[in-house]
Amino acid sequence: MLDGVLVTTLARTAVDLARHLAPPRALICVDAALRRLVEQRSPLRADLRRCVHDEGLISDAASVFTGVLDYQAGWPGIRRARATVALGDPAAESPLESESRGILLLRGVPAPVVGAPVVGANGVTYWADMLWEDRRVVGECDGGMKYSSSEALIKEKLRQEELEQAGLRIVRWMFPDLRNPWRLVGRVNRALGLC
Repeated sequence: MLDGVLVTTLARTAVDLARHLAPPRALICVDAALRRLVEQRSPLRADLRRCVHDEGLISDAASVFTGVLDYQAGWPGIRRARATVALGDPAAESPLESESRGILLLRGVPAPVVGAPVVGANGVTYWADMLWEDRRVVGECDGGMKYSSSEALIKEKLRQEELEQAGLRIVRWMFPDLRNPWRLVGRVNRALGLC
């Protein structure tokens, strides 16, 4: 009950959506729910960027989804929901990160590390939206609000320069790029040296 209204749990809501939405779009809900469950289980709301990589916390959060998936065995769309939940990652910080990762994974791009710490040439640790460590490629999802000021844009340009000087290749995309998924896949695969 929430304010006198009967509601479903966070995991149940995400699974219900995953049964009916296309997997890349459903991954937005699954990632967000996993992130919230990890956050709820993290000790004293510790550094969330690090907690979302804690295998124990992730396993606890995933078990909540397993219970819902098992309860809904045989329901319409449950196979699709299981496949989507299997791709879930609580390290994703935005809908753009989740949906674009779903698009890439479902089209055969190797799985990246999500929300990965990377060190620039200046020794500063930055956080990459996606990292293909073995290929030294960073994927950056640029939402419309990310560069709301010229100061933010300059800061991001300097960050990218530091990462490139450290030997990383950067691939950037925005929501409009999701309208042409194969073009996005091609750009990422080229950066990864896969085509």
